[in-house]
Amino acid sequence: ARFDAHLADLRAALAARPDDPTLQFLVGYHLWFLGERAEAAKLFRKAAGSVTDSGPADRFLTEFEGKKA
Repeated sequence: ARFDAHLADLRAALAARPDDPTLQFLVGYHLWFLGERAEAAKLFRKAAGSVTDSGPADRFLTEFEGKKA
């Protein structure tokens, strides 16, 4: 139940600040491990386009696209 509340709080924070790459990455990370990889990839792409070092998001995107790192 605490995880669900935590994820709901993260989603609410992202809704309030939709252009925040940190929140995009965090929500994407949670969704990825919940099995919602397509939705997570959308958030990782947004985050990667907004930061100087997109390495962490790019690693998930590489996996999502089936490429070798």
